[in-house]
Amino acid sequence: MCRKRYCFSLEDSIMNAFRAFIVEKQGTFKKGDISKWTETAFRNLISLGHTQQQNTKNLQNAEKTIFKISEKWQQICKYVLNNYDGFELKEKQTLPIKILNDALNNICGIDERTQQRWIKRFQGKYIKKISIGAYEVIRDAEFVTIEPVSDEELK
Repeated sequence: MCRKRYCFSLEDSIMNAFRAFIVEKQGTFKKGDISKWTETAFRNLISLGHTQQQNTKNLQNAEKTIFKISEKWQQICKYVLNNYDGFELKEKQTLPIKILNDALNNICGIDERTQQRWIKRFQGKYIKKISIGAYEVIRDAEFVTIEPVSDEELK
């Protein structure tokens, strides 16, 4: 990268504060420091802008993901109700893994990794593992709502 010279105007008070900041940070003030520190400040400002854009995108993606999970759980509940003679997924009811896998096969596809990923997403929010072949329903489809995402849930 080649360096180019740029000129811009600043108030004296801002430039004096900038010089004082440089002296405070490195102890001395020498020729070329203003250019070096200005470039560093611009780089940090640009990267901060990219970080904020990225954080906004991450938040939007997290909200979409939570919506997809609750929507998928509702689909699972409807599938089980329609295909297992009125077997409704209510709170504290046991859900055999065989039924859950069948519902996931028909709704999400037959790939085992995808099914395991969906089961992990459901655990803690909608289902809880109680044995090797069964889960307990924590929240049924009637009470599924799209909830706002907190910063702690994103981590």
